[in-house]
Amino acid sequence: MEKIADYLVILDYESGRLLKIRLSEEDRRTASACKDASSFVKTLSYKYGFSFKDSYWMSTETLDESSFNF
Repeated sequence: MEKIADYLVILDYESGRLLKIRLSEEDRRTASACKDASSFVKTLSYKYGFSFKDSYWMSTETLDESSFNF
């Protein structure tokens, strides 16, 4: 994989969870061994306990979030 972002945000719609992951150095080493981003995220699904096939994900350099009416 070429560029590795700092954060990964995952919407696991099977469990109704939102996961925000700041990638560790170990995660970055794993990413460098993967051929593409999808295979990297799939390897993280085992580590962080989310369903790869039942989720949407995005990677980003910065993480900013807003919540309304919570």
